[in-house]
Amino acid sequence: MSKRHALIVFGGNGFVGSAVCAAAVRRSVPVISVSRSGVRPAHLQGGNGCWTDSVRWEKGDVLNPASYTKLLGEASAVVVSVGTPPVPTSDVAWQRRMNGETGVVVARTARAAGVARLVMVNASMPAWLDIVAGGYAQGKRDAEAAAAAFVLQRPKALAVVLKPPAIYGTRHEVTPLGILPIPLGLLLGPVSALLRLFSGVTSKLRAAAPYAFEGVLFAPVHVESVASAAVSHALDTLADGEVLVVGPEALLTFS
Repeated sequence: MSKRHALIVFGGNGFVGSAVCAAAVRRSVPVISVSRSGVRPAHLQGGNGCWTDSVRWEKGDVLNPASYTKLLGEASAVVVSVGTPPVPTSDVAWQRRMNGETGVVVARTARAAGVARLVMVNASMPAWLDIVAGGYAQGKRDAEAAAAAFVLQRPKALAVVLKPPAIYGTRHEVTPLGILPIPLGLLLGPVSALLRLFSGVTSKLRAAAPYAFEGVLFAPVHVESVASAAVSHALDTLADGEVLVVGPEALLTFS
């Protein structure tokens, strides 16, 4: 029997990564989370049947393959959910490294370890993001290129690149006063519903002025939809040596 049965989620204790872990647990899949701290999310301490008790929380640095290469021997698929927000910064190299090299190193290491399936949580981006947050934009392109390299000359491999626009749900931030829940859905939920209602109009705007609106005028996606898409593609999609790009509108069909 193959030892490759686990789904490894890099960044598994983050906002999106933890949702991916939870979705995989609901599918009764063995899940391993790899993060710098190696601990479960602070607001989910386990017990009472919490899904976090079904996840192995491992410590590893995505930029240091030696810290997780052994784990990849258990992986049937990996999900990469690591990065920083697309905000202006003077340290463009750092931003590119955190949003690009992180995914590049995991993809390269997973390929060398014989992992067959890769899901990269990327982003839908406007062309002008290169001006606002160039390191972020270039990093995301680096990660997508790494996904393509992952399947090169591997007809039984699969790489999936998810490109959500804004993602909403409830984030939990650790502060000196405790854990602060940030309900992003209060704002982005109604925005998502509105943009879906007027999808015909926004589609025409993106076509008329792609530089301004392409990658922007898409309905925000709930974090559970992104997680469901990641797990579904990691487990179910036919592997044919190709790269599958899943855009904002396709992500809305997952729940």
